[in-house]
Amino acid sequence: MEGVQLEVDRFKCYLTRVRLIHSEGSDSTCLEDQLLDASDPSSWKLSHADSIGLRPGELRFLIGVDSTVQVGQTQGGVLDPIRGMYWTWQAGYIHWKIEGHYLSGGKSRFEYHIGGYRKPYGTAQLVHIPFAPENEELSVDLAPFLSQVLKKEIQARVMSPGPLAHDLASFIPNCLGKTKR
Repeated sequence: MEGVQLEVDRFKCYLTRVRLIHSEGSDSTCLEDQLLDASDPSSWKLSHADSIGLRPGELRFLIGVDSTVQVGQTQGGVLDPIRGMYWTWQAGYIHWKIEGHYLSGGKSRFEYHIGGYRKPYGTAQLVHIPFAPENEELSVDLAPFLSQVLKKEIQARVMSPGPLAHDLASFIPNCLGKTKR
C-alpha cells in the first residue's frame, strides 16, 4: 500500500536470554532481561552493561519470552504482568506490542500484540547483532515490520497467539540490527 502514512503511539518488546559472546573466544556475559518501551528512554540502555567491563563481540537475545518461563509462574521485575505485556496464564506474554494510527490510507488504528509460546505457533525470535562496549543503547527501526504488514495487507488488529501472530513474528528480527550510542 504505497503512500500510506502512519504514526506509532506505543511500542514495547521483550529482550530475554541476553548474552554477549566476546569476540576473542567462547567466553560470554549474561545481561538482564529488558523490556524496551518507547515511552521510557532509560529502557533502551543495556542493564548493567557499563558496570561489568564488557568487551566487543556479538549480542544474542530472544525477542520475546522463552517458553520455559511462559509455563512457570508469572515473574516480577520487567516480566511483571503489571507492565501490560501479559495476556493470561494460557496465552502467556506479549513479546512485541506496537499500536498506532493511520494518517492516510482509509484505516484508522492498528494494534499488533505478538506473542505465543505453544507449538507450532511460538513467536520468540533469536537475534544476533554486533556489539561494541561504547554502544550500550539499543536501536529499533519499525519500518521493516510495518512495511511487511502493509505490503501483505494484513488486518489492522492482531491480539492473540496463533498462525497470524506466528507469521508476523518472522518480520521482527529485521527491526533490531544494530546498537547506537
